[in-house]
Amino acid sequence: MTPPPTVSPAPPTIVAAPVTRSTVASPGDERRWTEINGIVESLVGRTLVIRTEDGRVSIDVSGVSESVLDRMVRPGMPVKVYGVPEMRFKAMGFVDPRVAEPRTRR
Repeated sequence: MTPPPTVSPAPPTIVAAPVTRSTVASPGDERRWTEINGIVESLVGRTLVIRTEDGRVSIDVSGVSESVLDRMVRPGMPVKVYGVPEMRFKAMGFVDPRVAEPRTRR
């Protein structure tokens, strides 16, 4: 009797959101915080879809308050979202583009 042929499993598919910058969260936190810049395409339920330079990204916004979403998310608006890439990108908040970054003294 001949043994059955061996079949190699397909390599796993890894899905990662395009990122623009990464920083480490607090020293005791092992997760990596990431920012994504893009233009809002849609918000359906707790899923935000933005268009970035690299394509579309679906973002879980279940950890963001309704008041923040109402203020920061409208189709066509530029957004900067920060969060943690897990199975899919999980937003922790937004950076308000209307707030100027601090200037350095000369």
